[in-house]
Amino acid sequence: MRFFQRLFDRKRDPQTSEAALKLAYHPPNNKYKIVHQALILPNLATPLRYFNFYSLMGQPSLPIFQNQQLNREQVLDCVTVMSSVSPHMQHHLHTYSLQQECHLQQGNFDFSQREILSGDFPIFELKRDDDELSCDLKIFTTQYMSYFKKMQLGLFEHWSVLVKCEGHLKYQNKIYDISSLGSFEYARSVDLPALPIAYMVYMVMNISGDRQLLCMQLRDLFNRVVQSKMYLRDLVQNESLSFEQNVYFKVHRVFPQVTNSYGRTMYLPREFEWQYQDKDLNIEISGNCIGDYKFGYGAGYVGSFDFNLKINGVLENGAGGYVQYVDCRNLKFQELDDLNKNPKYFAEVAVLIRKKH
Repeated sequence: MRFFQRLFDRKRDPQTSEAALKLAYHPPNNKYKIVHQALILPNLATPLRYFNFYSLMGQPSLPIFQNQQLNREQVLDCVTVMSSVSPHMQHHLHTYSLQQECHLQQGNFDFSQREILSGDFPIFELKRDDDELSCDLKIFTTQYMSYFKKMQLGLFEHWSVLVKCEGHLKYQNKIYDISSLGSFEYARSVDLPALPIAYMVYMVMNISGDRQLLCMQLRDLFNRVVQSKMYLRDLVQNESLSFEQNVYFKVHRVFPQVTNSYGRTMYLPREFEWQYQDKDLNIEISGNCIGDYKFGYGAGYVGSFDFNLKINGVLENGAGGYVQYVDCRNLKFQELDDLNKNPKYFAEVAVLIRKKH
């Protein structure tokens, strides 16, 4: 599968402020009709655990992002915005008409006056006005950025910047002060034909020493790995590393099968692990999702997990890691029951989901 240009193999990502200033950041236009933004704050104190803001302007022709049956005109006019924390929510997901309900311009993204993301590098501001969950957050970008994907000819790109976030969240009339590292993300795409990306898992963890760890895997409709990566950002060591070889992901246990409101059925992970190893570095992550999944990330869900992490044998644990998960593969790939678990198999099959009877 060669949908995306290969970029990094344990390389230092661009880190200069000049690189950040050159990052693409704009609303949909005549060329890039599909635009995505996100702010992710993992590892918040209980009961919040995490906060996410996710916007998708236009709907890509990928199974993992198709959560409604829309015609071509509706696809490009559809705006989906999700804002959530770990506790139960009823109003975390909203859908708008881009033309009739949103006011989008350079430096100001206004989603029906409920969510407003404004600013430019190096300072952004996110405000949300809602009775259930509101926020007033300042976002300070750093020089640590990573390209998740960047296709040739400028057809598609997706980047992430390590940020420092200050402000407050208000959940069910209680105010929580926020001071946290986070990930600020943006993607833009031309209106591409259908691409068979059917599986995505993406996790974000803030870890000790002012570091942040990102893990991502994509698979196609036939269960083949398209991309499997880790990103390690370190404010103290002043470096940002990416790894795309020898990155393995495995699900050990799942929650009972769920079906979303659009009829898509999938299993969501309960217990999982990630591994990366080269001659200088060994990363092992084992995690337990707590079951606070909320529908709204494309055709999938977001939630949180607790984890144990080893980096070169140094162990730490954390709570409130953030996960985005969507699985649109055929159920036969989700229900693999009797497969060999030896290390060779683990290296060849990066996702194993065991159905519990």
